[in-house]
Amino acid sequence: MQHHESAFLFPLLITKCPHCLEVTRFGLTETVAYIVKIFGIGIGRLEEYLIMCGGCGYKEFVRKKDYPKWQELGKKFNELKTGAITQEDFAAYIANLDLPELKAIFESAATWTCSCSETNPPNFAACWKCGAPSPTEPIESKERPLETGEWHPWKP
Repeated sequence: MQHHESAFLFPLLITKCPHCLEVTRFGLTETVAYIVKIFGIGIGRLEEYLIMCGGCGYKEFVRKKDYPKWQELGKKFNELKTGAITQEDFAAYIANLDLPELKAIFESAATWTCSCSETNPPNFAACWKCGAPSPTEPIESKERPLETGEWHPWKP
């Protein structure tokens, strides 16, 4: 039997969520699982990191080896909140980050507008209102770290 403990670590950014399609705050969360707990002491610790939507709870697993990059993103977001850097500086910083999970969130949240003026989620191959085909390939067909085998929560 596994015992799980989760902790919110720090906020990362505010962006559109690919699940609820609302602009919300995303933060980094750590989930720790113990294979067994005896007298309150966990044995067999496994941890994983997730970026989580503060609105709907959508989660995207992140690679442990990228934790320092996520930590730095959290620091930059704090600098943005305090006015130490501008929105443009923050956007430029994000554009240069090599974090596949963050790029996947941005891509998955990008809606498309049909010629009939209806806004559609990125995973729709056709407009839900008129049936016209999407001008882009649906998001599910693009490779993501979890599908390509890059993500392993137990590896650094």
